[in-house]
Amino acid sequence: MTEWGHLSETSVYAYDLLNRLTEAKLGGITAETITYHPTNGIIRSKDGVLHGYDVNHPHAVTRLDSVQKYSHDATGRWRGMGDSLAAISASQSSAFRLRS
Repeated sequence: MTEWGHLSETSVYAYDLLNRLTEAKLGGITAETITYHPTNGIIRSKDGVLHGYDVNHPHAVTRLDSVQKYSHDATGRWRGMGDSLAAISASQSSAFRLRS
């Protein structure tokens, strides 16, 4: 739950039988729906974007549609994106991490 002063919103999440996120609602409104291909690790979000995953790092997106590619180090931390991985340093990757 996120609170701002006296206002609050409840977040509700749904998962499939493999414990993968399938839906996220905020304040009763569906913010995201996600469907998974049964064998290749590619998912499609509500906006129609395909997300690809590496089997060695299933928590880390490696591809959005067939255009944008992402790179991760051996521990799964984000290293860079696109054709010029050297242009974005690992220290800048903190902007792409989820905050807990």
